[in-house]
Amino acid sequence: MDKRFLRNVGVISALLVFPLLCAPSLLAQQSQPDSTETKRTGWTGYPFLFYTPETKTGGGGAINYFFREAGSAPSARPSTLVPVFVYTQKQQISSSLICDVYWEQEKNHLFSTVSYSDWPNQFYGIGNNTPDEEEDFTQRMVTLDLRYLRQLQRGLYAGFQYQFHKSKLTEVEAGGRLARGNILGTETGTASGVGILVNWDTRDNIFYASSGSYYLLSARVFHDRLISDFDFTNYQV
Repeated sequence: MDKRFLRNVGVISALLVFPLLCAPSLLAQQSQPDSTETKRTGWTGYPFLFYTPETKTGGGGAINYFFREAGSAPSARPSTLVPVFVYTQKQQISSSLICDVYWEQEKNHLFSTVSYSDWPNQFYGIGNNTPDEEEDFTQRMVTLDLRYLRQLQRGLYAGFQYQFHKSKLTEVEAGGRLARGNILGTETGTASGVGILVNWDTRDNIFYASSGSYYLLSARVFHDRLISDFDFTNYQV
């Protein structure tokens, strides 16, 4: 049976199960639509269960904990902490901690993500003429994404950012293209870069905005002086 078909079945199964498990939390939020504008603190849990051929049965959960700075208005943007953990039958792991913090009446904004994963993936080749069959591999990754923004005027923020990414292929298909080791990135590699960013954010609510706009301009430079194995520049709009 085609591997892509099996993978799609696994993904669809996960998507079907996840809403059922989260339904009670979602219904509770809908019954109190203004809760995130009036509560100082609160949290929501999201358990999930899935199956894919690469992972077998897997499960985990995420917790969204929000809080507001002491003395801030009830309608002030909440800070959030979101830990996520996933574990599979084949002892694969994916975990992360996402922090989104506002302070000093929203004049300062710090966003960070720390993650670790030992997870299966697929290599589809390079270029336009690639083989029909992809290669399976397992990659171990550690990632840190740090962004600090200072408010210049209402809705306009500017600041700096740092990103660290280290990866290693822990399992590849014998005799495959990745096993030969002549493709950039197949060895242990580190990417480390700094940059600047400008953000325009006038959303009325960071969870479910009904008005306002959001734009982000980002530029990062990765260089060996920053302990990076790769030299490149990354732009995002």
